[in-house]
Amino acid sequence: MTLLTPAPTQPSAPEATPSGSPTGSRPSAGLALRYVAAAASLGSAGIHFAVLPEHWLEWVGAGLFFGVVAWLQVGWAVALVQTRNRLVPALGALGQLGVVGVWVLSRTVGLPIGPQAGEAEPVAFIDVLSTVLEVTAAVCAGLLLTTVARRALRRGVFVGGTGVLALGVAVATTASLVPSIGGHEHSHAAGETALDGHSHAAVTGDVPVGWVTGCHQHAAAAPGAPVDPADIGHGAGNCTDAPVTTAQRTAAEGLVAATTASVTAKYPTLEAAQKAGYIIVNETGPLIHVGMTAWMRDGHLLDPNRVESLVYAKFGGGSMLLGAMYVAEPTAPQGPLIGGALTSWHVHTNLCVNPSVGTALNPNGGQCPAGSAISPTAQMLHVWTIPYTGGPFADISTPALITAVTSELQRRGAAAGQPG
Repeated sequence: MTLLTPAPTQPSAPEATPSGSPTGSRPSAGLALRYVAAAASLGSAGIHFAVLPEHWLEWVGAGLFFGVVAWLQVGWAVALVQTRNRLVPALGALGQLGVVGVWVLSRTVGLPIGPQAGEAEPVAFIDVLSTVLEVTAAVCAGLLLTTVARRALRRGVFVGGTGVLALGVAVATTASLVPSIGGHEHSHAAGETALDGHSHAAVTGDVPVGWVTGCHQHAAAAPGAPVDPADIGHGAGNCTDAPVTTAQRTAAEGLVAATTASVTAKYPTLEAAQKAGYIIVNETGPLIHVGMTAWMRDGHLLDPNRVESLVYAKFGGGSMLLGAMYVAEPTAPQGPLIGGALTSWHVHTNLCVNPSVGTALNPNGGQCPAGSAISPTAQMLHVWTIPYTGGPFADISTPALITAVTSELQRRGAAAGQPG
């Protein structure tokens, strides 16, 4: 009688040993797929890390999402290269496609939660690239689960193809983080400079590189585009388009240096300013303006030791000084143009002004505090104390603020990580 017994289970061929070839003689497609998927995942993670600070400032929930996704993408890339468990590419493919799904939702009908719930976000190059990388990682991970992974590749094709693809991911990811390439520019009218997201007239003379100058108006939002909260109620104050003289440039740069030295030493945080007597007069999300009411009508103007208002960004448990804001006397006809076209003043028309002290407060539920009413404010002049698109006197704008705060956080983080 013949006994029927199961045949011994044969181990599956490893990815690096395709059927019919000596062990290790030719690399497999699976090995290339792993490297490409890992590189794509790391590229997407790099983009998510880069945009994390600005999303954190907009909404802590968004910042947490980007941070968690980035670290998961890094961990998955390492696990994909180091292990051969089929569960790793399967879970990774699902995870990458899940992130893609969130992106598609945010760009079509808007996310269901957050401060912009239900509002579709504009598409930018940097997030499209991240999505392409995630799709690439998911497709490669999916192919690892098929017979394609066992096909043999010529060593030259393997090395050259994998290297070119990985280099392409690295170059594209790096390029996407450059503001002029990665979609962080802001539109402007033809023939005008729009370094801070607004249109500006051309001014000649001794103008520092990158500084905006002259009289200008905030550009109207395109139909259907989201309105920048910083533009609401903003109006031009005293300004000129006359050529900038060397003396005016010297005066403007001197004011920036003296103001920065004074306020950064005394009021580096919101807590320090409040302890010194500043009160919160305007709060828009993480952006906070504080004012010293005693200095609003004291007869001092452009005094670095008596700055009427300061601007902070508040996030998590901390805060960062962004700059100072000089406020002219409430009865003054205009702010002095010590820097000529470099130092353009502005006013606000949507804030509650108390004539007795000159403060400008946010309406609370549409109502102004007792003693105040909505009216044009006294003229104001920003002096940004951190690098700011458009220079230290540029108008406030949400895109410029996000770029400035993100860059400053990265700079401080890098400085803190250096030895000594």
